[in-house]
Amino acid sequence: MRIWLDSNSWGAARWRVLRVRKGELDTFFQNPNQDFTRNIPSFREIAGGERIEQKLDLNGGNWCGLGHCGEYNERRSGGEKMNFQSSDTVAVLYDVPRSDEAAKMGVWYGVAAAFVVVP
Repeated sequence: MRIWLDSNSWGAARWRVLRVRKGELDTFFQNPNQDFTRNIPSFREIAGGERIEQKLDLNGGNWCGLGHCGEYNERRSGGEKMNFQSSDTVAVLYDVPRSDEAAKMGVWYGVAAAFVVVP
């Protein structure tokens, strides 16, 4: 399976995180307003049975949410720091739209999601 690298516009800003706390929904997404010094469609190939992990740090670099969009590598200030608490429901979505490049290069596109209730 091939997936876009996040260092180009095809793979950047594809993650979304939803947090439900006491009936209130907070939405977080990677800031799509990015500049690329060189923007070419490049991907990573994942072998059958291989597992990869993706760290999502909502308090650092380039995330929008809680009324603010951060610049790359900008840390959230203490007053608006994001956290998860016991009984929060957290959903994570990876959303990659179809493109001509994906079809031509055999790169995966679609939406994948998972959720958990924080213990």
